[in-house]
Amino acid sequence: MIHAMDDTQTSLAEYAVIDPRLFAPGDGQMPLHIAGRRLERSVLSGMLAPLTREQPKAPSHNAAIHGPRGLGKSVLLADLEAKAKAKGVDAILMAADDIPTPERLFEATLGRKVPSSESATRMGGGKILLPGVIEAGGEASASYCFQGMSTLEWRNALADQCRRRPLLLMIDEAQTLDLTVAKTLLSSSQIIRRQAPFALIIAGTPGLKSHIAKAKTTFWERLSVGDLQLELLDHQSSLEALRQPLGHEEFGLAHDEDALQAMARNSDGYPYFLQLWGDQAERHVRTHGGKIDLGVVEAISSRVDKLRKNIYDSRWAEIRSKSLTRQAFALSEHLSRDGALMKYDDALEIMSRRPWGEAGGIEAMNEMLSLGVLFQPDADVESVSAGIPSFMRYVSRKNIPAPAPAKHGAHNPGATTRGRKASSGPKT
Repeated sequence: MIHAMDDTQTSLAEYAVIDPRLFAPGDGQMPLHIAGRRLERSVLSGMLAPLTREQPKAPSHNAAIHGPRGLGKSVLLADLEAKAKAKGVDAILMAADDIPTPERLFEATLGRKVPSSESATRMGGGKILLPGVIEAGGEASASYCFQGMSTLEWRNALADQCRRRPLLLMIDEAQTLDLTVAKTLLSSSQIIRRQAPFALIIAGTPGLKSHIAKAKTTFWERLSVGDLQLELLDHQSSLEALRQPLGHEEFGLAHDEDALQAMARNSDGYPYFLQLWGDQAERHVRTHGGKIDLGVVEAISSRVDKLRKNIYDSRWAEIRSKSLTRQAFALSEHLSRDGALMKYDDALEIMSRRPWGEAGGIEAMNEMLSLGVLFQPDADVESVSAGIPSFMRYVSRKNIPAPAPAKHGAHNPGATTRGRKASSGPKT
């Protein structure tokens, strides 16, 4: 029987270091099991074949991963990074903030070790490539003069390195990528791929597509199989995310199926929440013994709710910073239920009511999609759903008056925007 914990016991259970650890919510660590992403992982793994000797003459391709935060974009990149290195492919994984200028991009991509026996090489424009110190295994770390290096010089130097050692470059949080860097990188990637084994993956929130469009490149239009939009996990995949780690042959924990069902139902199909539930259940059982049953679920629910509310508060602060609180509240009435869908035009009509107008409604729709508050499923691009349904329930409890409906006979913006899509909306 699980007894109620006092405050001291609760504090220890919440913050104790667990070893082994079956779940890792939100700390950048790889989960023990990646659930519900078989197609995405297959597509990404397929990008490695042209970079290795498996298919040396096959053309490489780029990819983009986009979706609301917390759906596992960073996990997919880390998973692919490990696979690439295991196959002898150089993999560079970094955030957009790591390359705020073209010079930092040049440095990050040309600063790797590659097989080399060359002496100093004069590059175009008279710049000198200085040889690095030859290390064990015949590898050198080349030194470049990045200041003043042209895009052409960088592109040629990178292609030369990729001929000797293939490169997979991955940029996370690319929705914040500097536009000058984005134009340099995305335009050059097409050329480098034709000359050497090189591939580029960018990942970001739903605002990624509209942000990249500002760089005025054809990167997105050239994607074929590599346009990956992440969605919430279905119930079976949610159960898998809990069941697989808990069933680990060596470190698993005893559990009841009805407890897993309860945790899965309360996670919205949101990978971060699944990791949160699993982590708290693991902490409780490793601290107090027993198995994960409905009693444990009840015992940890207040702590999970508290941690989940931190996410909601952060999202709400973003909405307030964009002056979208009234629109969000108005939509919450329609999108608070699990699986609820709303016609795109109907949602736009709500956000276009006075005093915002049609232009304000379209801007609000773009912002809501970019923040991941709203989501356009691949299966029904004429509709929108809540990025996290339980967040909409949180919004619905806010004491905010809904906007006044448009007067009878007033222009109905939804009727004139049939088929209009937000810039971060459906894929091309």
